[in-house]
Amino acid sequence: MKHACWTILLVLTGAPTAWGDAAALEKAVQEAIRKTESGIACVLVSRNPDYLKLDGRPRSPRPGQLGTFPPSRDNPFGEPDRNKKYDMSHPDYVPESYGSGVVVGKDGLILTCAHVVRGATKIYVRLADGVKGYADIHALDGRSDLAVLKLIDFKDELKPLPFGDGDAVRKGQFVVALANPYAAGFRDGEPSASAGIVSNLPAGWSTWATSGTAASCSCTTSPR
Repeated sequence: MKHACWTILLVLTGAPTAWGDAAALEKAVQEAIRKTESGIACVLVSRNPDYLKLDGRPRSPRPGQLGTFPPSRDNPFGEPDRNKKYDMSHPDYVPESYGSGVVVGKDGLILTCAHVVRGATKIYVRLADGVKGYADIHALDGRSDLAVLKLIDFKDELKPLPFGDGDAVRKGQFVVALANPYAAGFRDGEPSASAGIVSNLPAGWSTWATSGTAASCSCTTSPR
């Protein structure tokens, strides 16, 4: 299984200079995660060509308009577990590939890596606060390896990760990384967390910030 990881680094810029003790550090880490994890998306991707036939509607002339996949109780496909195979909202569905993303708009916009969703026939997004749904590819730029997804049907207003001053990030700062690298968010959208420091800031490094924190993104892949 291929997977891609969009790593969100939360820089604890608002923490005291002297931590005092381990309890204070633990509390700061937990607060940074609490304030930002609802803005981290788990992106499930399928490139199965069967969707082009199963949708039962003409293919959209607009690139990236992938649509939803309503499950059927009548199992019109003629074999058991067929809905489970194609319905990405099913709790037992296992995607062909997956990645992470960042909520950048209350109206359902998700920023992710272009190579995560390139060639997709269906995309499904899960967030830690329970928001979930199918998504279209709203925009894609291969040179920067960035793509913007647009959730199709969702009722609750999303909580975007605000942009901030990335120039304030410094090498050696303590960070917490939030992402979905190993399928942790398949069913509940909850990202995994790990900690470290900012090891370097290459030219062109993209950054975001929230109040008291900052976030950077990177992307990795592993072979099937």
